[in-house]
Amino acid sequence: MRYWQVNKHFLKVLRVVAWIAATLFLLLYLLPLGLFRIPAVQREAATRVGRFLTELFDSPVSLRRVQLVGWTDVEVQGVSVLDTAGREMLRADRLVGSITLSDLITEGEVRITSARLFSAQLSLYRDSVTGRLNIQHVIDHLSKPKQDKSSIPVDINSIIIRDLGLTLQQGDTRLLELQKLSTRIRRLRFAPGYIAGAVDELSFGLSNGFTLSSLTAQGELHDGRHLVLRNVQASLPSSELSLPLLRLDLSGRGLHLLREAELADTHLALSDLAPFYPHLEGRGERLYLRGLYSARTVGAGQGSLVARLPGLLSLDQQLSLGWDQQGTLRSVQIDTEELELRQGLLELAKPYLSPSLQPALDSVKRLGSLSYTGHLDYSVSGTIKARGTLSSDQGKWQHDLEAQLVDGSLRRVRADLSTENFLLSPLLGGRIPLERLGATIRLEAQRPTDRLEDWQVEATITSPQLTYQGYTYRDLSLALHPVSPHRHELQLTLGDPNASLSVHGAASFDGRAVRDMDLSLSADLHPADLGLSRLLGKYPIRATGSANFDELNVDRGHGMLVLQTLSLETPRRTLSLHDLQLQIIGTPESGRLIHIASPYLTAQLSGHYTISQILPDLKQTLRHYLPALQREESLKRPLLAPARSTYELEVKVKEIPEEWAEYLHLPVRLEQGGSLRALYTGGNHELTLYAEAPELRFGDHQLSGLHVTFADRRLQLTSDIRLAKGTEVKGFGVYSDLQTDSIYTRISLGRDQHGVANGFIGIGARLERVPVMGTRGALRTTLDLSPSLVRISGEDWTIAPAQVRLQQGEVQVRGLDLSSAERRISIDGALSNQPNEHLDVALKKINLLYILRSAGVGFDMLDTELTGHAKASLRSGAIVATADVSSPAFFVKGVDVGMLRAGLTFDSRDGRIMLRGHVTQPEGGMADVGGYIRPAGGAGLDLSFDATRLRADFVGRFMDTLFDRVQGRATGHMRLFGVFEDGVTVEGTADVEEGCLGVRLLGTSYYFDHRLTFTPTSIQLDDIPVRDDEGHTGVARGVIRHRFFDHFDLDLEARDMVQMKVLQTKSKQQLPFYGTAYGTGWAKLRGRLPRLLLEVNMRSAEGTDLNLDFNKTDVRKEDRLVVFKPLRPSALQDTLRTAPSAPATEEGETELTMRMAFRVTPEARIALRLGSSNIPNEVKARCEGDLTIEVPHTGPVTTYGGLTLREGSYVFNFEQLTRRRFTLVEGGRLDFRGDPMQATIDLKATYGLTANIADLDAGLSSEAKRTHMPVNCTLHLGGVITKPDIRLGLELPGAEPEVDRRVQSLLNTEDERNRQVLYLMTIGKFYTPENRRNTRGVSDGWASLAASTLSEQLTHVLGNFSKDIQLGTNIRTSTTAFEDTDIELLFSGSWLGDRLIINGNVGYHDNPFLQGKYIGEFDLEYKLNAAGTLRLKGYNHYNNMYQYLRQSLTTQGLGFMFQRRFNSFTELFAPGRNKRKKRTFVEEKRTQP
Repeated sequence: MRYWQVNKHFLKVLRVVAWIAATLFLLLYLLPLGLFRIPAVQREAATRVGRFLTELFDSPVSLRRVQLVGWTDVEVQGVSVLDTAGREMLRADRLVGSITLSDLITEGEVRITSARLFSAQLSLYRDSVTGRLNIQHVIDHLSKPKQDKSSIPVDINSIIIRDLGLTLQQGDTRLLELQKLSTRIRRLRFAPGYIAGAVDELSFGLSNGFTLSSLTAQGELHDGRHLVLRNVQASLPSSELSLPLLRLDLSGRGLHLLREAELADTHLALSDLAPFYPHLEGRGERLYLRGLYSARTVGAGQGSLVARLPGLLSLDQQLSLGWDQQGTLRSVQIDTEELELRQGLLELAKPYLSPSLQPALDSVKRLGSLSYTGHLDYSVSGTIKARGTLSSDQGKWQHDLEAQLVDGSLRRVRADLSTENFLLSPLLGGRIPLERLGATIRLEAQRPTDRLEDWQVEATITSPQLTYQGYTYRDLSLALHPVSPHRHELQLTLGDPNASLSVHGAASFDGRAVRDMDLSLSADLHPADLGLSRLLGKYPIRATGSANFDELNVDRGHGMLVLQTLSLETPRRTLSLHDLQLQIIGTPESGRLIHIASPYLTAQLSGHYTISQILPDLKQTLRHYLPALQREESLKRPLLAPARSTYELEVKVKEIPEEWAEYLHLPVRLEQGGSLRALYTGGNHELTLYAEAPELRFGDHQLSGLHVTFADRRLQLTSDIRLAKGTEVKGFGVYSDLQTDSIYTRISLGRDQHGVANGFIGIGARLERVPVMGTRGALRTTLDLSPSLVRISGEDWTIAPAQVRLQQGEVQVRGLDLSSAERRISIDGALSNQPNEHLDVALKKINLLYILRSAGVGFDMLDTELTGHAKASLRSGAIVATADVSSPAFFVKGVDVGMLRAGLTFDSRDGRIMLRGHVTQPEGGMADVGGYIRPAGGAGLDLSFDATRLRADFVGRFMDTLFDRVQGRATGHMRLFGVFEDGVTVEGTADVEEGCLGVRLLGTSYYFDHRLTFTPTSIQLDDIPVRDDEGHTGVARGVIRHRFFDHFDLDLEARDMVQMKVLQTKSKQQLPFYGTAYGTGWAKLRGRLPRLLLEVNMRSAEGTDLNLDFNKTDVRKEDRLVVFKPLRPSALQDTLRTAPSAPATEEGETELTMRMAFRVTPEARIALRLGSSNIPNEVKARCEGDLTIEVPHTGPVTTYGGLTLREGSYVFNFEQLTRRRFTLVEGGRLDFRGDPMQATIDLKATYGLTANIADLDAGLSSEAKRTHMPVNCTLHLGGVITKPDIRLGLELPGAEPEVDRRVQSLLNTEDERNRQVLYLMTIGKFYTPENRRNTRGVSDGWASLAASTLSEQLTHVLGNFSKDIQLGTNIRTSTTAFEDTDIELLFSGSWLGDRLIINGNVGYHDNPFLQGKYIGEFDLEYKLNAAGTLRLKGYNHYNNMYQYLRQSLTTQGLGFMFQRRFNSFTELFAPGRNKRKKRTFVEEKRTQP
């Protein structure tokens, strides 16, 4: 029970508390809340609050209504605050505030916990006179201490602003406009003499796109004047700003305003400033700032500033300021410890600078990086002092300046400037070729008034060095001194060893002109040493002169310029000029005279004129003759208004020495002088001119007998002409008649040196104005061509009557027709902006090469004759033409490529003839051609060829320096391009079929099927398998570099050659060998033309037949190995009179050096020529050995190595009396030790014949029991090859030992032995001593000589019948009755690549035992292998020596021979080892460079 009683009591108490709380809630919350929902209550509350705020702000405040929201929140709508001028200062749609009632009750102050402002607009106005803002009145009122003790402080905890718009305006100019300003202001407190607050998260945007992302700060305002801002932190999209402290005295003005400031580490991204400076958009640089400032005393302050813009700017300054009581600046002191500027900073600033400053900015940019250190003092009293050092990439300048201003006007200046070695050329930008300067400048100037003429200047410039056009001048000084008011004296001296100059003078200045000028000059110059040859010539110059003028005015000044002496010291003589004078006197009204007098030129211009009016008066006279030239805007002036000038000009020129002409750079040379006289009367526009020159040279052109006359509106010019390239024209003339707005001209092209007329051209021109759009209209020029004849490049071209009309850029052509023989060009139509108008052009057999040569274009690579039609029209001011042409033959370097059909287009805007064509060949080859040809303005071409089995013989013309035969069919893409002046080249790839390259150097041809690669500077051979005409193979690789197929640089290699034909020549061609050669090995050809190096490492192969001839011989031009022919022709001749011909090609012999290593094997047949060219002795043999031959371009041939002879023959010529072929004995040697003509020889040869032994001794025939027997004449050659030691001997093969002994005893002396051998070789018999000449059986000498001579001549005739077989005769007789006579036909030869060898004879033998018998002998050998070590031999020999013993006339035999050469038995039984050793020759040599 008790439990429920307690709960019941508690419920009663709780009910009472609830009623009390409900009553309070109703009275304190629901009742006010309900009342504030009544509109009348809201309006009344708004009125009362408005009055309160008006009193608080001391400015009219109106509210639309006030509404209670919640317990402590008050919402005010329609807020409007006016300034003292009645302008709306603040307007807000809604203002919500929260008030703390407890603070108001307990502490007696109003504490607004939160104030929120939405969609407000704050309009600030600044007074243009005082600079005060309209809101300043409210701020002053809030911060002013209240006299009313009932006033209570107001503390606002926070203000939140969203989407505030803020404008700042002065007059009608809006200075600032902020959009969407949002912020939160905390702890805003208003108390007597004190306002404080903190700003958080301030952000806004400007209409130009600038955005402040965030700003925070704390601020205090004391007594309405002392403003302190702390910890100001601002953020932009890419920047951060920090201002820890800023103190302002708002009561002060000017510099009094700022008391203290601290700028902490701040970085400002330039891109954030792009809304104000658009050119900074996208810039990534950041500007780093740091600074301090403090007003130390009442009128003085100090500060520092550090700024860094990496790579662009670096600044470190200290400054001191001074001001008066009004805050006006009185003095500035700046100490610049560091200032560096880079060029990039100037580029940043360039868009914001005035265009007038651009030249100065460009000059500063040329200085490169700038740095400065120095001190500046400025006082408002007018004193300026500065000293410091300015450095740049070009050098340093030190300065010490002082200036004095009086009322803003400069009155006094003192300056000291100096530099040691400053580079001027970048600063001047090449306008003046000054390079380096070292100078000291001192200047003092002052004036008592503001007038310019009152300046008194004392200046000296001393320059120890000044570089001009590469030469450094020494000891230059310039001084300026005042001598009296308004007059100064000038002294310029130069004491350089190669340039002595002195100028002294004085002049006065009256503010408008320089007057009373007196100057004197002396100079001694050496232009060649100074590098001024182009300007002053190359000869030393000495000159003295003076000038005196009362006024520097070209129209009214009087005076004289005199060059007293001028001398040139040439190698031949010293040229001197004396008293060269220019005198000016008179006035335009009374008559003015300009007179020039010199030894070579006299000129005088006299009359009533001014220099400035001469040209306008001549233009006025031209309009008098051709009034149609008068423009529309000029019609306001009278057309025939009289000109004001009347004058006469007379000029007489004598022959000027060559040295003077070169020195003066005269473009025209008057070899025999000349004269000109002109009279001009402006009143009636009359002009008369007479000029003549017996001989005039313009460059390399020459005019003889030149006469020019203009009088009575007729112009006549006649002369003989010789052009620079040799063309002569006799009787050239131009004849013109001038009428009102019309000119008729006839041009006579004269005759050539053979009297053939070059033709003439007649043309009339009419000028007229045609009405256009209601105006006087446009100028129309009509050209009427009369029937004319012109001879060009040896062809006569007829020009039919035609008319050409020009008007406002439009051209109309009627009936223009040019024809020559089978060629023809016809043009008709119009060129205008009308889309339906065009020119029609018909072409017939127009030769491309003819056009290029006639136009002076030195390009002859392409040639064709075009026939077709073309159309040309005008599009947007440009000529656009199209054509369809064809040609039966399209030539590239003179080789017919095939038939061409092409479409052409031309646009004058780029000047190119675009080509798209197709080439076809009868054999089926074809190519598509595309690209362009530019005929002028960088003339050149760029053509692409897409070929399919195109016969590419024309490629050989690009490489004819190396190859005399280039054939094949190409498939691929090639490009022919280049500028004609530089050269033309090709690039691309071509798959070549049936390719053939004939190597000019070797006389051989090689065949291949492979891809060739062409680059603009090279031809690449990439391991191309090649074969000779007999099928032997090898590999070619390398590159041929060139520059427009000129300046060839070769790096070629032939390797893996197996028995290839490597030589096939018929003459020496400056080589010590010729003939046919086959080899295995490699070869390299390297070098830059004309210097080439040929390296060869080769082993001879079967079929080699080589001739070695080390005798010096003259080689014909056509037999040279390689002749260098430039691709581009020499300069073309003028084609006015001469027919086109093949351009002369300059040829230069190639400087070829050869280094050759040969392994000679017995398979090769070698012929060696000995003796002189008149009586040659020749060795033909098969040899074995190693040879190294070096053949330099100039100098002797060197040869090293040795040859061992295996078999062969030696043809011996004895003093043109006899020629005998000796058989070489195996084992002979030929050794070379450098000079091939000093080679050592060791050869033995035999010459066999049958001789009558009785001629030597009758007893021998009895003992031998026969009269004729075989005899061998032996020849041994030893010593130096050019002068060998020759030893002769005799051998009797098959003779009995006793007979041989007796014969050798009879030949017991060398003289006797030589006599017998020579007798045997010349007349075929032994020499018979006088004591035995009548012995029975002795041959008759004369009969033997006659038989021998007859045999020799028949042998010579038969020897020319065949190259494969050698034929000869042998006739022997003993008596004049031709009894006991032998007649033999000798023959020898080889077939099947020298595998089959035959030697033999057939004949008739008339002797007592074999009378009437025909006998034949032969030796037949066949090599069973290529080396010849295995042979099959058969023979048939005549049995003369056994005629007494045998009944048979002949002996036959057949055998097998095996040869092996060895130095030891090991080599005999192991031949492979020796063979491997021999093979290393080629392989080892290949590794050599």
